[in-house]
Amino acid sequence: MAVSKKIPEKNKVIMVTGYSGSGKTELSSMLREEFNGHVLSVGKEMRSFAKDNGFNGLSDFIRQEGAVECFEAARPRLLRAADALYQSGSVIIDGLYENKLAEWIVAGFGSKNCFIVNIFADMSIRINRVIARTEGDIIKGSEEVKRKDSVKLIVGVNDIIERSDFSLDNNSNAKDDLRSKSRMVAQCVFDGK
Repeated sequence: MAVSKKIPEKNKVIMVTGYSGSGKTELSSMLREEFNGHVLSVGKEMRSFAKDNGFNGLSDFIRQEGAVECFEAARPRLLRAADALYQSGSVIIDGLYENKLAEWIVAGFGSKNCFIVNIFADMSIRINRVIARTEGDIIKGSEEVKRKDSVKLIVGVNDIIERSDFSLDNNSNAKDDLRSKSRMVAQCVFDGK
């Protein structure tokens, strides 16, 4: 799958990776502001892809087809979506877990235009964040983190984390701290570091 031939070199592709509850979506939103760009949510695209292919949801798709197979099938769609957004500005990819997709993105947009940001937090903090999203259900929140983390491991998140250009600690839960870190990432990218 190739990207468009006319690639505006000033635009960047920022891939945000990390485990469930680490703060990827919040960071992606802040980076969108820093880069005056667009956010592509891998999770939303994958859920939409699953429904378009007759599944009740992403979990159903993964259960029936397998995690690797689901991401492999959705990869061209995700790359096309990134390419379409890239033509009008920088793209922040929220929730990049699949190593092959990361490789396709770097090959398509060029290594000098692509950056990987790993955001991490301690397991207990991540679980508490997900519990808050599951209306305080401790068991449901804990199980969701474990289930989602296991899928991320299968499709290669650790390989992406290993190659990340930036690693941000998000244990503090302070938005000002995360905003400061998003500005630091943007400054480094703009400075070519």
